Amino acid sequence: MSRTSGEDGVPIHAYPIFKDAAKNKAFHFMQPPMFWRKWTWDATDGLEAAFHWVMDIEWCTRAVEKGAVVGTTRTPMARFRLHGSSKTELFNDKQHAEQAEFYKSLMGNPNYRRVPLFLASAKAKAKALAIRRNLAMEEGRILKGHRLGLTSRLIMAALSVFGRTPILGEGKQHVTGSRAPSAETEGT
Repeated sequence: MSRTSGEDGVPIHAYPIFKDAAKNKAFHFMQPPMFWRKWTWDATDGLEAAFHWVMDIEWCTRAVEKGAVVGTTRTPMARFRLHGSSKTELFNDKQHAEQAEFYKSLMGNPNYRRVPLFLASAKAKAKALAIRRNLAMEEGRILKGHRLGLTSRLIMAALSVFGRTPILGEGKQHVTGSRAPSAETEGT
């Protein structure tokens, strides 16, 4: 069972993507035991059918953008079971690639900051490439595997100047000392 709070939860986004700094304090939470008010669902028009792997992150982002405030309790209110074929357990390359596309889709929205969106998209893309590298190596496509691995490592090395940030699938962590652009220092 997962229990998260503002102090020990993983941020919903690895970088502060919202122009409104207060909205960047929303953190990742487990969506199966998630509850919300009707106005939140109505304001967001429900789930976006275009997303299969990251529909929860996409919907929660829109909910926070519309004014929803994330709160948690340490009291268990729901239970769910993870199994080998659940999306949460798979964390495959398609999930990370879709997350990269999600961040790219927000680029033209004036409520979001472009540089953090680019960084978040690049990080998700690097993770997808790393998984594809492993698949290629398992299939005996060594040259392709090395190319994918090198590309992934180059992206992650470029991102390292912004400090360590969590990525989808890494689990609960506490992140401190990140040098990611803040709302005060980066206005685009």
